[in-house]
Amino acid sequence: ENSRGPEAVEVQIVSSTKTIDQLQKLVTPGTTFVGIVKGFNLEKGWGHIECEKTKSIFGRDIFFMKTSLPFGVSMVNKGTYVKFCVNITDKGPQGENIRVLDS
Repeated sequence: ENSRGPEAVEVQIVSSTKTIDQLQKLVTPGTTFVGIVKGFNLEKGWGHIECEKTKSIFGRDIFFMKTSLPFGVSMVNKGTYVKFCVNITDKGPQGENIRVLDS
């Protein structure tokens, strides 16, 4: 302790960033998940899916591009339920093969 209060000593930096190989081992290819569209930017063509199961695996929401939406679907509204797979890219987990579920 010093004059400003408690002080950390012997601090070690621990990386929480997983490699692509480590992330790929977390999910079997073809595994499907159900989540809710948290947001979608029509202008930029991407959005995020909120899913408790994938968040417990990857620690974040799942990013997706509009090209992962079904043929003929160019956008999804916030709050829409979707079924999706996860593909590990160099930027992390990404939603693929997205199907809009009936509400």
